[in-house]
Order: sequence, then structure tokens, then C-alpha cells
Amino acid sequence: MATSYNILRLSDWNVGYVPIAKGITDLNYTDSSSLINGTTYYYMVIAVNLGGTSVPSNQVTAVATTTGNYTFPVYIYGSGTVQYSYLSANGQTMTGTLSSNGSITVAAGTQVTLTSTPNDGHKFYQYFIPFNGIYYATNSVQTFNVTGNNYVNVAFQ
Repeated sequence: MATSYNILRLSDWNVGYVPIAKGITDLNYTDSSSLINGTTYYYMVIAVNLGGTSVPSNQVTAVATTTGNYTFPVYIYGSGTVQYSYLSANGQTMTGTLSSNGSITVAAGTQVTLTSTPNDGHKFYQYFIPFNGIYYATNSVQTFNVTGNNYVNVAFQ
């Protein structure tokens, strides 16, 4: 009979499974490390007792899902403003404006629209939204789903 369990997760096909938790005594385990929403992760469990360890279990998969609220910083470079809008959980449209570095807090999975407006003859330059794969967009409006604690850069030149 097992006295505890070690949890292994495949982090890279080239590296193989690595231990992420040891000595777990509960039969339920939540991986609370930095996971990416929508990504499939692969796990195995090793039972531990006074006699040693078992062979690894069969592989199981889980898809990371986000819950709760996320606050993400918005960094503004140059002279301009960024307007944001999103629907709250109760369906109300929430809006605001940032004219300097700030942050926005929304529920996980919320669709946010950012609109940049340059000041003083500057032109819109780029968005950098790493958690949604938008790195260098050339238009002034970007809509994305918030998937984690990350950041947005908006640059004017």
C-alpha cells in the first residue's frame, strides 16, 4: 500500500518526465505551477512506500483551464492613450482609458478590446501581447482573450 505519491509531468518531449511534486498523501492533486491555458499536459504517478517506489503509472492527460481574475499590466511607450473595453460577468460593458502605464483586471477568458490613440502627431507603432501570439500588429485595435497573468506593451513613435 502506498504511503505517498510522486507526480511527474512531461515538460518537453526532449527532456522527458520531471518530478513536480513529491510526498503527496492526498489522492487528489492540483498542478498549480505556471500552466498555459488550453495547453495539454501529460502526467504519471509513482507510488511510494517503505519498500521503495513503483513503476510509473500509465500516462494521463489534462488540459489547463483558468479560473478567477487576472490583473495584467499595460505598458505605454511614447505619447498616446489606450482605451479598453470588455463585458463583465453580468454582461455590463466596462470601459476605461490609460494614458500611462496601468493595469486591467478581468475574469479569465474575458475578451478585451484595446484601442490605441497617438498624441501630438505620433503614429501608432505596435502591440506586444505575448500570451495571445500578437507580437507586432500594425493596426490600432486589438481584441484578445485574457488567458493568464501576462502583460501588454503598446508603443507609439
